[in-house]
Amino acid sequence: MGLGTGTKAVRREQPPDGGMTDDRIDNSEDIARLLKGQKHYKVMIPSTETERGDVAVQVCGYCYQIKRDVSCEVPEAVLDVLRNAKYTLYTQRKREDGDGMELVPVISQRYAFQVG
Repeated sequence: MGLGTGTKAVRREQPPDGGMTDDRIDNSEDIARLLKGQKHYKVMIPSTETERGDVAVQVCGYCYQIKRDVSCEVPEAVLDVLRNAKYTLYTQRKREDGDGMELVPVISQRYAFQVG
């Protein structure tokens, strides 16, 4: 689900001197209303041997700090960020032609999590 609905767009005219304007768009109330109106899910992110700290997830300027090993409710947009958080590790394997080694990308989820 995209966050495009409920956000404001402002058309900016460039000043005659060619500089930038200092106009700011404050749509924080719209984003808060959108996130609050979304379906919420119970999520639990377990600790690992190497990672025990909280997980920070940002959605349109809103930061959710999720404690590991604790079940909590988050909006669908936060769940989408967790689902899309991936990283790439490279492993070596013998080339098919038998001539040396090659790097093979392996894409994994950044965070293991449970939805309940």
